[in-house]
Amino acid sequence: MRDVLAFCTDFRQWSPGAGYAAELAAALGASLSGLYAGLPLPAVPVAGNAASGQAEWMAEATNEIHCAILAGREFTAWAIGFGVADAQWQVALGDPCDVLDAAAAMTDLVVLDRPANMGGSAVLSLLRSAMLSGQPCIVVPPTSCVLGRLEHIAVAWDGSSASTRAMHAAIPLLRRADDVLLLRAADPRGHARAALEPPFDPLEHLVDHGIQVTQELVATHGIAAGHALLAASSIHRADLLVAGANGKARRSEGRLGDTTDYLLQHATLPLFLRH
Repeated sequence: MRDVLAFCTDFRQWSPGAGYAAELAAALGASLSGLYAGLPLPAVPVAGNAASGQAEWMAEATNEIHCAILAGREFTAWAIGFGVADAQWQVALGDPCDVLDAAAAMTDLVVLDRPANMGGSAVLSLLRSAMLSGQPCIVVPPTSCVLGRLEHIAVAWDGSSASTRAMHAAIPLLRRADDVLLLRAADPRGHARAALEPPFDPLEHLVDHGIQVTQELVATHGIAAGHALLAASSIHRADLLVAGANGKARRSEGRLGDTTDYLLQHATLPLFLRH
């Protein structure tokens, strides 16, 4: 992982997600990019707005963008304080989901915050866009966690291609951990990957990559699986949970899988997810 992207929803103060990304980039010797998405200015006057009100709104919006750009110096200095050798700041104008889609294709890992209130459609759309981009993402919860700590990592595997891809993508982080716990689905037969000949063994795969790992069987499907994964992660004091992100690839179809959705709603530890 050479490039880490911190998707920032605020440039006036740096969120736990941005701090987590900075700690991780420093530990991995990776570059760090901070990205803020601002709404584009309208090319024509907004219908129904008086000229004076429109001019005032335009002035405020222009100043907001200007302040966001100037925040780059503060972001770079702040990231250097974490030990990041290469940090940069970017401001893009456009729909946040579209901005994230474009940026995710040019980085190795996306880090973003999960807000305390998950009820907003804009928040859900952004998280869904991040999950379905195909790039590995770390979602940092609003509750307190030790930034960048990777001593104990739990890996969920249910036989799906998404869980296998997530596990493989996380190998650079798993190698840094003192303890890796494989949370293996008790019955992965519902997934095509489980029927491969010879069958894929996630435990052997991790061991072949030099990772010392123990395993535990957990519930297989839906909300029950999400609850079991979080419970097991808590018992083992995991600093990070690696899991596949299941769901429809087209944003318009609207939702993630039940397990992924449960993890996003209830996790109190960072989630490493990949579709």
